[in-house]
Amino acid sequence: MPQDVAVSIIIPTWNGERFIANCLESLRHTCPENIEILVVDNGSLDATPQIVAKFPNICLISNVANRGFSAAVNQGLQLAHGDILFLLNQDTVAHPDWLQALQRRFTQDAQLGILGCKLLYPDGRLQHAGGRLLEPNWMSEHVPEDFAGPLDFVTGAAFAIRRECFSQVGLFDTGYYPAYYEDVDYCLRARLHGWNIACELNAQFTHFESQSQTTDMNQWIMHGTQRLRLALIHGSTEWLIARFFPSEQELIKQNKLREWRVAMANVYLMAAIQLRATAKRHQVLYSQDVRINWLLEIHHQILLLRQLALGYAFET
Repeated sequence: MPQDVAVSIIIPTWNGERFIANCLESLRHTCPENIEILVVDNGSLDATPQIVAKFPNICLISNVANRGFSAAVNQGLQLAHGDILFLLNQDTVAHPDWLQALQRRFTQDAQLGILGCKLLYPDGRLQHAGGRLLEPNWMSEHVPEDFAGPLDFVTGAAFAIRRECFSQVGLFDTGYYPAYYEDVDYCLRARLHGWNIACELNAQFTHFESQSQTTDMNQWIMHGTQRLRLALIHGSTEWLIARFFPSEQELIKQNKLREWRVAMANVYLMAAIQLRATAKRHQVLYSQDVRINWLLEIHHQILLLRQLALGYAFET
């Protein structure tokens, strides 16, 4: 792969008028003039589309509503022409030489399918240099930049995909709506096809993501729903029953916040309702028949978790 390999940049936006001009301006200063940039706007109610339209040579795709991260980037992926498909959040600012570092890394490793970038908080502290899934409950953890082990995932905030990898893995799973864990799912799917996953520390961006974790119940439900979906799709029956579900029971017992337990009860209810569709996704990826006994057992285990969460939430 030559150093001047074609890169397409895909930026999903939603109400990003505070960020998008700085993002695009940083790309203008760090990329060649003819680089392909596609902005997919998810029905912004602010001036985001108008700001994007002021920048020359950018393809703007406008949706009438917020379709979520996966659907938006899928639109861009299907239109992009590059050998490297680079997904970038609207609230990022590129550092010098990021593109050359990205191209160089892909050139050095023919089996590299997905490459993440080093993300920094606005104050310069490290935000992301790759991540792993913690056993047995698959909570995600950002690793330090000197981490030497294999990565399970890199964040979708700055996420490069080799064209050949994309051809095998396909589009992002829109079931992770509106967000969370879709990038992890994509990395796991890429590994199924034998592709390597890495983070290039010399490709750097400042990311203006909130530095504080919200305690909003809707956020807990969304995060818990996507984590559980990921485990049900990619975990084996034996692992789910022997390790994952017991670890969920321990989480429920240890987290004594009533609102969190109520949120998780909602997560388990939705997982039970959507189990058949989730099982079909597992079947497609792993070529395993989904038996009715499997559905009944997993359904039973999920409802037991819901009962446990509600019991602890409202114990006297």
